[in-house]
Parts: sequence; C-alpha cells; structure tokens
Amino acid sequence: MGKRVLVVDDEAQVGRLAVKVLFAAGHDVVLATSFEEGRKKALTETYDVLVTDLTLNDGQNGAKLALDASNHDHGLRIVVISSVSLSSALDVFDSARVNRSIVKRIVEKRSPTYAKDLREAVGAR
Repeated sequence: MGKRVLVVDDEAQVGRLAVKVLFAAGHDVVLATSFEEGRKKALTETYDVLVTDLTLNDGQNGAKLALDASNHDHGLRIVVISSVSLSSALDVFDSARVNRSIVKRIVEKRSPTYAKDLREAVGAR
C-alpha cells in the first residue's frame, strides 16, 4: 500500500508532474495549489508525507507550511523542493523536522533525476 502524500506547488505543471510521478509509484496523492489550500489540507486531513515547494505565489512559503504541518503532526515526513538555494530557510527546516530537501533548476523538474529524487524522498510504499 502506498503512502498518502500532500503535494503543495503553485506551479500547475510542476504540481501535476509530482502527482503523476508519485501516483505511478503507487501513492495516494492530493494536490494543493496555494499555501492556504495546502495548510488547510495539512491541518484537517491525515497524510504520511508533505511535499512542498519553498516559494509559493500567495506571499507565503513552504518553510512556514512545513513548520505548521509538523507542529500539527509530529510523524509527518516533510520534503521541500525548490529551484533556488534552500540555505535561507535552514533554521525553519530544523524546527519543522524537514526530512529531505531537493534543489533543482526549473528545467530539471522535467528530468528523470527530478522524478527519481522525488520518489526516493517520499520513500517506498
């Protein structure tokens, strides 16, 4: 049985790719396209893994979402993905107990390496 995964990404194409990759790996995947939608789902539904983009379009970020979600569910596995350096959010990542971060250039998000990294970060079913 796969894991229940919440993917939060405001870039529709990237979010759909993550859903496709994780669904093909046997996981039950839910997509949220904003910080608020992702936060609501993370705080009201049960997930095994949160996969979030660091930069979200509504002025919030994945580090804050990860912190809120991990404070709500201490067993939640958290994966943060970004096309920029994650160093500015490392303190929050420690507080949020982020399990894995993936730094990719935007064009690489369509690459086999991105899909492989994402599958490995979420873990086996």
